[in-house]
Amino acid sequence: MTKRILIPTDFSKQAQAALLTAVKLAKKLNAELFILHSVDIYDGLIPRSYNPEDPDSREKIMIDRAEELIKEHIASEGIQDLNPTSIIGKNDILQDILDACKTHRIDFIVMGSSGASGLEEMFIGSNTERVVRYSKVPVIVIKDKPIDLDQKSHFVFASSLKKKDKSALEKAKKVAELLETNLELLYINTQTNFKTTKDIFEMISNFLTKEERPSIKVVVHNGNSIEEGIIDYMQEHEEVFYGIGTNGRKGLARLFNDSIAERLVNRAPSSIICFNID
Repeated sequence: MTKRILIPTDFSKQAQAALLTAVKLAKKLNAELFILHSVDIYDGLIPRSYNPEDPDSREKIMIDRAEELIKEHIASEGIQDLNPTSIIGKNDILQDILDACKTHRIDFIVMGSSGASGLEEMFIGSNTERVVRYSKVPVIVIKDKPIDLDQKSHFVFASSLKKKDKSALEKAKKVAELLETNLELLYINTQTNFKTTKDIFEMISNFLTKEERPSIKVVVHNGNSIEEGIIDYMQEHEEVFYGIGTNGRKGLARLFNDSIAERLVNRAPSSIICFNID
């Protein structure tokens, strides 16, 4: 079945990086592209009108402008041959994204982690966090530059190595298979919850099956906290593609609380794929 990728855009630098990443992913997976832009129909600089069909109405002006911007966006990146589908959202950004995912049966969301300034300031950190928290499909959070999928040597997935997170491993394995890359698990050993080598070996033995152990490497990295440990590892290994499981509205997996989820999405130096493990 053909995969479908949604790219919410505010036409910012980060959104452009997200689009270029989505294009690479689409070519790799032979997927369809859907480009979404949410219009702010409550923009105070646009005149009001009770009739949405009125050419001078707020809604009509914003929608027309959004449609032109998407056309220019597609043309400027030279991706007309991919025939991306344009979607104009008229509600809250999060709701527009969730509605698009349901209507178009989206498999992946690719979006920037921050937005532009001025009238197009749409995707500040809080919006990305909300999408990550509520989305039922994987969300690839892009930073300042596109991900070069062909240059990523490994897919590193942060894990607690606890049985209750086994479902996260299964989804990480599927992502690694789609990306045609090797899967590694990253365990952060913190000072407050320090584990000995023997303890960690036992955790790995209990978490991975006999069949999984030869093919899935577990990397242990020390950190003052889980968040700092992940960020530190990312800074040392830029050639890696990173993943984190999300537990829906409850934040990042069961080993991450809500505050860590928000900070990590904003602070991570590398792009991350976040997916729901409920």
